[in-house]
Amino acid sequence: SLPYLAQRLGAVAGGVWAARALRSARSAAEVRRGLQVFGMLAPAICLGLCALLPQLSAGRALLLLSLGGGLSALTVAGVSCAHLDLSPAPSPPHAGKIFAIGNTAACIGGLLAVPVGGKVFDLTGRWELVFLVYGLHYVVGALVWAALYTGEALPLKREAAAAASAAAAAAVSMGKKDPLE
Repeated sequence: SLPYLAQRLGAVAGGVWAARALRSARSAAEVRRGLQVFGMLAPAICLGLCALLPQLSAGRALLLLSLGGGLSALTVAGVSCAHLDLSPAPSPPHAGKIFAIGNTAACIGGLLAVPVGGKVFDLTGRWELVFLVYGLHYVVGALVWAALYTGEALPLKREAAAAASAAAAAAVSMGKKDPLE
């Protein structure tokens, strides 16, 4: 359907845009921050327009929500890549753990969105407030990300990371597919 197609196109566009920006000597932190903030503010605007323009037809609302969803996919080149930047060098042995923690935290919002949105709709009988609440969530997330994301590696024990990376490389060189075997 249209919203999912828009998201696929937005994710690809975000990757292309990020690659070009990185080749033009922009820092990874700047690229990730920019795409993440834009990818959160754009859907907030689309949701706000749906809420504040009550004369909007269902078809136009669908187009606005699809546009917002497509632009939100730009965050694939933002937060979805940031876990690699946050894991200490030489290789990102903690990137999966960092991603899992962030993804788990993000799922909390997804778990709460449906019942909260349903409750707001049940109390008001209108979608406008639901759209405004979700739009505000995007705006707050964008502000927090812009304020806190630095792209600096987390202060994890680099020695432990290097040892884990060396152990994994040794296991692979001995023919083991799983370094934990």
